[in-house]
Amino acid sequence: MGAPPTRILTIYFRHQRGGLNVRLYTLIEALVARGVEVHVVSAAPLAIADHAGLVRHRVPWGSREPGGLVFWLWFTLAAPWVLARVALAVRPRALVVFDPYYAVVGRLAARFARMPVVLFVRAIPWRARMRLRVGGLRWRVATLLDVFALRSSEHVVTITRSMIAELAAHAPGLEARCEVLPNALRRPRGEPVDRASARAALVAATGWPHDSLVLATAGVLSERKNLGLLLDALAGAPAERLRLVIAGDGPSRDRLARAAADGGVAGRVHFTGWLEDPLAVVMAADLFVLPSVHEGTSNALLEAWGAGIPVFAARTPESVDVLADEALLFDGADPGELARLLAGLADDPAELDRRARISAARAAAFDFDWGERAVELVSRLARP
Repeated sequence: MGAPPTRILTIYFRHQRGGLNVRLYTLIEALVARGVEVHVVSAAPLAIADHAGLVRHRVPWGSREPGGLVFWLWFTLAAPWVLARVALAVRPRALVVFDPYYAVVGRLAARFARMPVVLFVRAIPWRARMRLRVGGLRWRVATLLDVFALRSSEHVVTITRSMIAELAAHAPGLEARCEVLPNALRRPRGEPVDRASARAALVAATGWPHDSLVLATAGVLSERKNLGLLLDALAGAPAERLRLVIAGDGPSRDRLARAAADGGVAGRVHFTGWLEDPLAVVMAADLFVLPSVHEGTSNALLEAWGAGIPVFAARTPESVDVLADEALLFDGADPGELARLLAGLADDPAELDRRARISAARAAAFDFDWGERAVELVSRLARP
């Protein structure tokens, strides 16, 4: 018999929509494709296809959907022991997690099994935690746990270099344990989407003029996405041919719909609801706009970029690192600046074309196989 396969352990509580799960699943699938045995702990099944190299473990939680205070108290108490049991049984080479919380609950297993924790940080956690009052008790407790995770994890992987300095301010010496793995372009899945057909379908669904300058954004509709800025900019832009497609759903949907109506632009905004493949609608747009003020690197942005659509983003440290050109950035707190930018692009096709070329040239730097690089990185950081 040959040597047993290399083993990796990971944990996430249940399947969720969004970029974090996309990257977690991409890494798991890339690992098992290369002969690594991946042990996944969760309270509900994750949406990953079965594979001979994928071994699932459950934190017991009955048949109810995981969530709520009682669940999180239980999960925080039970998950460390499930992880420790699995780790002692299979002796993985590393615990790989995609959120500081899981680095905390995995600390016991890491110590028992003498394996390193590889923590992937997708966004600055205390900046992204807009659902909690900054400085409130829950915010302070969550931030203390984040800092503990950063200080105790043997390796921390960020998506931009700008993130390292802010993280290290809370965890001195972190720089020596940090790696940078940018997110990569995400190519359209399945059959290529014809942009002309996508545009015709959008026009048919909305009744908009064919010569509209269509903006698109996509993702979970939540406060941290800052989508109100887009609606304010649309209302403030004098160019009537501007239109906006918002692909996604979430807790801010009704509030955004009311804001569009109050701003007098409801007829120029199309809410698609949640789509399994938002790119099918985004492909109908002329520009992709990311107004988030708390974001790592948006998967929706990378999909639009990979499909050849010019992208613009709010001027956050991470977006400055990624886009690297003021021609593609705007102030995420100033709808007036964005309104002027969009109106100028609507009135000047040559300027729109110039910025589209800048966007395309920058996108080329992110055209690589993320799963392959992530596997190489984890293999290097894991225990020999």
